[in-house]
Amino acid sequence: MTDTISPWIPETNPIRIAVLAKLGEECNELAGRASRCLMQGAGELDPKSGLTNLEELAREMADVIACINTTSFLFATYPDPLRVSAKEQGYVKWHAMIEEASAT
Repeated sequence: MTDTISPWIPETNPIRIAVLAKLGEECNELAGRASRCLMQGAGELDPKSGLTNLEELAREMADVIACINTTSFLFATYPDPLRVSAKEQGYVKWHAMIEEASAT
């Protein structure tokens, strides 16, 4: 731990503010749709759109991916492919553990 205190300087660039706010909004919408799939079932219809919750989930995923791409371009910062790969491999192992635990 350090005794140094650093000031928090809020973001002031309106485009950067807008992009970050939209990224947060879209991530929250994706989380909400994932929760709806859990609570109501992935194959159930959304009464407003007539699409299944899974189809709506895919739409929200597309929105988040678009925001990630926009954020990456604007900030010139990109997800580390090695981290993405490691996470994907971890999910495969985790799913296998769940299947194994469910079989007993």
